[in-house]
Amino acid sequence: METSLRNTLRLTITACRRMLEEDYLLQLEGRYGIRADGSMEPLASLQHLDATGKAERLSIDASLQHERIQEKDLPRAEWLEAEEARLASARIDARIANPSPIRCPSSASSSIESTSPS
Repeated sequence: METSLRNTLRLTITACRRMLEEDYLLQLEGRYGIRADGSMEPLASLQHLDATGKAERLSIDASLQHERIQEKDLPRAEWLEAEEARLASARIDARIANPSPIRCPSSASSSIESTSPS
């Protein structure tokens, strides 16, 4: 594969992944009341969640608690880095398992088209 095409693909994938991560962070905060700093809204205050949403929030809480217990010996900064990497990986895995249309930056997609062989 040509270096320029490989670089364009890498940049496009990185941009799409960043967009996915940002979307999940927004969903965690907006829907489930879980902020990026680790603080959480009480489940009772999330009146917009139906039974499924509350079950999802409880599952997220249990996963985070499990991770905290497993990694409590790590210094805080290392733990946060490990937690962010784990959540990012889980988000990507979930997107792969349940794909939905993704809109990537137009400049990246036009670069791919312009470097494609005819």
